[in-house]
Amino acid sequence: MFRSYSIDVCPGNPLYGYLDQCAVAYTNIYNTGLFVCRQVYFGLNKEEDQRQENEKLILKQLSDALPLMQATRKDSEKQYSMPVKGKTALSYTFLNSFFST
Repeated sequence: MFRSYSIDVCPGNPLYGYLDQCAVAYTNIYNTGLFVCRQVYFGLNKEEDQRQENEKLILKQLSDALPLMQATRKDSEKQYSMPVKGKTALSYTFLNSFFST
């Protein structure tokens, strides 16, 4: 079992601004990843003519970024593949590579 600690940092503390920026950045990154995953999941489970604009945009961005993601992958034996209906879950490494391109 792991132990965790809660440390409250008061606004007067010199680290408060930095930690607040880190927390906001973490929340934004988490929300962006969740948004991409949701758009891919729901977009691929619809017919192409029924997709919303956000779903179309994210799927196009993924297909455009895929060649660059392949080129920058360190483990060249394993290739990224475009998500398809039935296999819509995006892995952490896929998302990390997508956001890094």
